[in-house]
Amino acid sequence: MEKTDKNTQTIATQTRDNSVGWLLNVMTRTVNDIMKKALEPLALSQEQFAILMTLLTKDGISQSAIGKQVILPGYAMTRNLDALEEKGFIVRQPDKHSRRSFCIMLTEKGKALAPTLFAIVTGVNDQLLSKLEQDEVTHLKALLTKLMVANIK
Repeated sequence: MEKTDKNTQTIATQTRDNSVGWLLNVMTRTVNDIMKKALEPLALSQEQFAILMTLLTKDGISQSAIGKQVILPGYAMTRNLDALEEKGFIVRQPDKHSRRSFCIMLTEKGKALAPTLFAIVTGVNDQLLSKLEQDEVTHLKALLTKLMVANIK
């Protein structure tokens, strides 16, 4: 088997290094690693964190509504809700509008986590953005938001 020639290697490296997708992927893995470490003391997964943050935004919504917001399939939602319920952070209540659905509610224990969760987000953002000037952070957020809005289906 022949090795890839130097010219192809150079083009492949340049293509990767100039790829927005590659850069976003590397940053996503970096954010995920930092978040995972920050959540370890709370024994929360990133999915559980996302569910709690969603409920802090709007409490009492259905499991499927949360799943759409945090982009988790039904089986993963169920598994994570089971874990959060076992930890005493949420309860499931029958949905008044649908006999087949439950509303997910934060418990007082879940609500009490809010300041800690907010501090984690702030700390992770501070760590990630520490090398940027404030105007660069503002511009980055604007560009990412523009891309997100343009590409969400």
